[in-house]
Amino acid sequence: MNNPLIISKNKFRLRLKPKANLRPGHPWIYRSQIETVADAIETGSLAEVFLPSGRFFGIGYYNPKSEI
Repeated sequence: MNNPLIISKNKFRLRLKPKANLRPGHPWIYRSQIETVADAIETGSLAEVFLPSGRFFGIGYYNPKSEI
């Protein structure tokens, strides 16, 4: 059975800077904090967010035209 909460194709990995403002519950991820993006994520789609270590971080809406 497929889990509807798992979004297998829409993923991106974050790049952490030394003073990155990333913590669970913080609502923004800035474009400069994104290292890699899975191919063909449509604007406005939900995407899984992963830390550079590969650890799951959260789920958010993806907009490549926005700074946040």
